[in-house]
Amino acid sequence: MRAFALATALLCLCVLPAPAPAQEQQQQQPVTLVPVDQATFDRGAAAFDAGRYGEAFEIFSGLAERGDVAATRNVALMLRKGLGVAKDPAKAVEVYRRAADAGLTTAQADLGEMLLDGEAGTPDPRAAAHWLGLAAAAGHPIAQFHMARLYEEGTAVPQNQALAIKLYQASAASGDKEAQARLAQLGVPGLPELRGPKP
Repeated sequence: MRAFALATALLCLCVLPAPAPAQEQQQQQPVTLVPVDQATFDRGAAAFDAGRYGEAFEIFSGLAERGDVAATRNVALMLRKGLGVAKDPAKAVEVYRRAADAGLTTAQADLGEMLLDGEAGTPDPRAAAHWLGLAAAAGHPIAQFHMARLYEEGTAVPQNQALAIKLYQASAASGDKEAQARLAQLGVPGLPELRGPKP
C-alpha cells in the first residue's frame, strides 16, 4: 500500500490535462491541482496504507467536499472497491467524473475503465473512449492499453491498426504487461529501448 501513498501524494502536483483523443485533436486549458490541506491528505493516505479504510474515507471525503481533486479521486476509488464504505459503483462513477472533469489523469483513466467494463451498469465504450483518450494522451499506460484495444477493434473509434500499435508500444514502454503481451501476439516489436542492444 506504500505505492498508494506515493501515488496519492504525487497527485497533488500540478497536472496538465491531456489533449482529447486523436480523432478530436483539441487542446484543453491547463488545470492546477492544488491540495486543500496537504497535512490532512497525508493523514488520509497513512490511514489507507495502515488499512484503516473507514478513517481514510472520512478524511478524503472531508477534503473532497472542500474541492481537493486528488481526495475526490480517492473517495471514488474507495466507493468503487468498497474500502471503508459500502461498495457503490454508480456513486463511484459520479465522483470519478468530478475529478476527471477537473483534469486529473488517473481519475480519467479510472472512469474510462469503469465505463468500458460496465462496472456501474451497461458498458459505454463511446463515453469510455473519451476519458481513456484524455488519459492515454497524458501518458497513462493502462489508458493507452485500453485505447489501443479500442483502435485495434474499431470499437467506439475508427479502426486504426497503426495507432493501436503505437499506443500498445507506449503502454508497453511504461511496463504494462498486457500491452507487452499483445505486441508479442501481433508479432510487433516494442519500442527500441525495450528490444535491447543489437547483436
